Amino acid sequence: MKWALPLLALQLSSGCARQVELFPGEADSGAADAGVAWPAWSSYVAKLSLPDCPAAPVLVVNTASTALTGGRTLDDPALAGPELSFPQAMWIAANRLGPDTITFDSTVFPPDSPVTILLAGTDELPPDVGPVCLDGRGSGVVLDWTPEGVACRAGCFWWLTRGSVQVGLTLKHLPMALQVSDAQVAGCRLGNDGERAYNTLRPSAVEAYGGAVIGPGNVFTDPIGIRVLNGATGVRIIGNEMGVDPVTFADLGLIVGVELQGEATLDGNLFGETTAEPVRSTSVATVATLTNNLIGVDRLGAPVERLASGFTLAMGSFDVGPGNVIQGTQSALRVGDGAQVRITRNSISRNGAGIVFLGAAPVDAPALTLADASRVQGTCPVAGEVEVFSDSGDQGTSFLGTATCTAAGAFDLVVSVPGGRNVTATLTDASARTSAFSAPLAVP
Repeated sequence: MKWALPLLALQLSSGCARQVELFPGEADSGAADAGVAWPAWSSYVAKLSLPDCPAAPVLVVNTASTALTGGRTLDDPALAGPELSFPQAMWIAANRLGPDTITFDSTVFPPDSPVTILLAGTDELPPDVGPVCLDGRGSGVVLDWTPEGVACRAGCFWWLTRGSVQVGLTLKHLPMALQVSDAQVAGCRLGNDGERAYNTLRPSAVEAYGGAVIGPGNVFTDPIGIRVLNGATGVRIIGNEMGVDPVTFADLGLIVGVELQGEATLDGNLFGETTAEPVRSTSVATVATLTNNLIGVDRLGAPVERLASGFTLAMGSFDVGPGNVIQGTQSALRVGDGAQVRITRNSISRNGAGIVFLGAAPVDAPALTLADASRVQGTCPVAGEVEVFSDSGDQGTSFLGTATCTAAGAFDLVVSVPGGRNVTATLTDASARTSAFSAPLAVP
């Protein structure tokens, strides 16, 4: 499968204070709304580099009805009659050997005037349909479980498993988390559409099991966007918009972007302005690598207002960096006693606090003794690797270089140093534990 970060598709504004519904202009079940004044979701999805569907028979949904005209045992679309509903296509795919692709007729589901398939209260879907490619590209389709609160029976939703792919779909008012195992979700909108009326019975939009790939280009709005479950391995969360609508630029009020309990890589995700906790860990089994994620800036690097924290790493083992940008938060990184965290080559600036330890710091910060245009020197409490930064305050906007702090407790970094600013440093010891920032030292 191929993927790439959707940078070219995103022209995010730094002024995102207005409240805009995530899914404006979408029609009621079976009807289309021609008055959409913003680029359709399908136009955004078309700009993304998304996984291809595997070569497989194609089932084309051509009605917003949910009727099972051929029943749950049907395996031949020719016997379904002139209309093929989404539930019927899912049952055919479940009943046939090998992979299937389910698409949507663009004359029935116009890309510029999305049409809703209302699935609230249904028990007509096979829970395990894979392997399947659910492909909404080139059409305007919304799968909606409104009103929320309707009991989710066994057939109200599906699992995405066994190499399945789901792309280009809008899933609104989900009745339960989308379970993803050895499958990929990309270019989809999932959640409560920015209404801030959260479904407390389903706190997360996606639950990721082993081998799940979440991204690129998904938009999440929920109490929790993604939960990586305890015991999951090989999960990749790549290039998503966590609580940010890339079409309207609206902030969607996500509470937690990613909750980590298992093993995952997070790369290139953008977290919204008011996401209370972009990333948090809740298990000692967490093993995670966080690279190139953006907090407090848009994808063009412009600052956005931040009201909440950065990464909350209470338990587990982490590599944070390189390439994360965290600015304007209350605290960029909060590290608990149960976490081992290596922090390297990030841009951390203008936060209320930089690196905060909720208990005792695992290693003390180095002390800077000299800084001029060509050199930074200092001392360390233990041997390790020192990273030196340039900053207007007491954190680390720009990484300058790395030096080894010897057993004698000193380092000397020869590097070009911007004048009129400060330098700061961190120390990572032999156990891959990183200190807080040192006290800043002004550069003439």
